[in-house]
Amino acid sequence: MKKTLVTLSLSFIALSPAFACTDMQLQARDHTTIIGRTMDFDRPLHSALAIYPRGEERTSLKPDGSKGLAWVSRYAYAGMNELGNQQMISDGINERGLALEDLWLAETQYQTIAPHDAAVLLLYDLPAWILGDFASVNEVKKNLAGVKVWANNIAILKSIPPLHFAIHDASGANIVIEFLNGKITIIDNPVGVLTNSPTFAWQLTNLRNYNQLTNENSQAQQFGPLTLRATGPGSGLLGTPGDYTPVSRFVKAALLVHFSDPLKDGASAQNQMMHLINNFDVPYNAIADRTSKFPGGDYTQWAMIKNLSTQSVFIRPNNSMTFYQLDLATLFTNTR
Repeated sequence: MKKTLVTLSLSFIALSPAFACTDMQLQARDHTTIIGRTMDFDRPLHSALAIYPRGEERTSLKPDGSKGLAWVSRYAYAGMNELGNQQMISDGINERGLALEDLWLAETQYQTIAPHDAAVLLLYDLPAWILGDFASVNEVKKNLAGVKVWANNIAILKSIPPLHFAIHDASGANIVIEFLNGKITIIDNPVGVLTNSPTFAWQLTNLRNYNQLTNENSQAQQFGPLTLRATGPGSGLLGTPGDYTPVSRFVKAALLVHFSDPLKDGASAQNQMMHLINNFDVPYNAIADRTSKFPGGDYTQWAMIKNLSTQSVFIRPNNSMTFYQLDLATLFTNTR
């Protein structure tokens, strides 16, 4: 069986697990669920968006090269593949509106595989298994607990990529999957935001330091006979971190998502997400690393917005500020 029905070249952008990615979720009052994410890295790696059919047969491997978990995809899905390998997916959505994004997490430690373990997945097969077999976050949670995940070295990166995963579904449910101290951790995501290090649990705790922030402008204060007013609009969010560290991006994204409510419908949520995601665009050379082979540092290679209710995606490449729409629902219908 053919692996893909259609492959859409995105050679003008790069794709890789990255250090500075940001992932966000919005849900409108009509229950439309919108996901936005940036993909940031320090070097261009050619990529493509591919459609994967129902009925695709896959078998993962154990560290010794023997067969691990085998499955046949129940659902068609689209995925942004990477490193020229169609089987390595960093971002995707299936025909039931389940979405997956991977992001860099330095604290990652994958599971140890024993010879007798049967349900074993190589890390790079995990997205295909989730997108191909499950329709909801609850299904992922129920089935992932019985699987062990390991990873090997990626030659072009000269390392094992330490990844955690954001999983969202059309109902608005979302979780974070992390591999910490050799164990899998599955956490419900109450804020709908994910960035990078430290761990997701730490980021939630740190968010408490910003409880005092509001989107309402401050009022004039009287200092004796002197009346002091804010220098301009925006004083409600004064103190929101604005640098590109994962901690600051997490706080800023959580606040912006929180204050986006309520959104009337899917069109409103899509439009709002396009504005939100632009807040996390990392310009080239903004976070330079002069000790690296790529001194310009991480920069935003592309941004993607996914409508989980309609299976539409909107992609903005690095060389444009325009989002390009693709109706995946039609492609999924015609996938065999």
